Amino acid sequence: MDSTYQLTTCGLIFQVSDYISIASIICQILLGIWIVKKIQNSVTNNRVLKDLLIKEHFNCRDKLLEIMNEMIDGKLSRIDINHKLKIENIKINKLFEVSDKRYKTNTEIFKEKYKNLRKFINECETFKNIKDKDNKLKVSFNTSDKSNFILKFKDINNNFIDLIIKINDN
Repeated sequence: MDSTYQLTTCGLIFQVSDYISIASIICQILLGIWIVKKIQNSVTNNRVLKDLLIKEHFNCRDKLLEIMNEMIDGKLSRIDINHKLKIENIKINKLFEVSDKRYKTNTEIFKEKYKNLRKFINECETFKNIKDKDNKLKVSFNTSDKSNFILKFKDINNNFIDLIIKINDN
C-alpha cells in the first residue's frame, strides 16, 4: 500500500483526492444551476416589465386615437375634450417618466408634440368660440382642423412606435 489514503465506497477504492474532485464538480454544478436560475429570473422579470410598459404605451396611443376620432366625429363637448386630454396627459407623463428612468429613452420630443396638439386644439377657432356657458355643447370642428388633428396624431403615433422600439431594444 502506498502512502496516500484510500477509502472504499461501494466496493470501489477511491483516494481522498477523488472525493475532493467529486465534491468540487458537485459544487460547480450547483453554482451553475443557481447562476442560470438567477439570470433567467432577471431576464424574465425585465421582459415582463418591458412588455407591460409597451402595452401601456399602446393603450395610451389607442386612447388618444379614440379621443381624436370622437373629436373628429363631433361627439365631445369642450369640457369633455379638456378632461379626457388632461387624464391622458397624467398617464402619459408617468409612463414617460418610467420609460426615461428605466430605459434611458428621451421622451422630450414626444412631450413637445403632445403639448403642441393640445395647444392646437385649444387655439382652434371652433373650440375658442364656445362660450363657458356652452361647455356642454358638442364641438364640431371644420375640415381643415380635422385634417390637422390627423397629421398631428400621425406624428404622435410615429413617436410612440419609436419609443416602443427603443424600450424593446434595451
